[in-house]
Amino acid sequence: MLLRPGQRPGGWLGWFFERVNRFIDWTRRQYEEILKRLTRVKAIVVGIFILSLGVTGWLYISIPTAFIPDDDQGYFITLIQGPEGVSLNYTSKVMAQVEKEILKLPEVTGTFAIGGFGFSGNSANSGAIFSTLEP
Repeated sequence: MLLRPGQRPGGWLGWFFERVNRFIDWTRRQYEEILKRLTRVKAIVVGIFILSLGVTGWLYISIPTAFIPDDDQGYFITLIQGPEGVSLNYTSKVMAQVEKEILKLPEVTGTFAIGGFGFSGNSANSGAIFSTLEP
């Protein structure tokens, strides 16, 4: 299959390709046999397919999903991204302003800010504020 008709590589390469071709032929024969058997029992195959659709629908309805997990960790993270080329001092001032606004929320018990830190890389124009919430 991998060479033009009539060509045969020699040595270990010929042995290897012969084994690969035998495996491909065996796989093709097995697939054909399975298809022949399945076409004889079309009603059973269609029934299994419909049953599978029903089970899939039932699982979709019965398994709970949610955007927020049930085990709330009690904090949230605010990521700060400033313009390219700004200093860490500029980023720290912006983070301090954001912290003041976050602390105005009655549910927030405290904040912890890290300047120059980001989940996508560390740079002077990025930062993260971790805010803990009341239980």
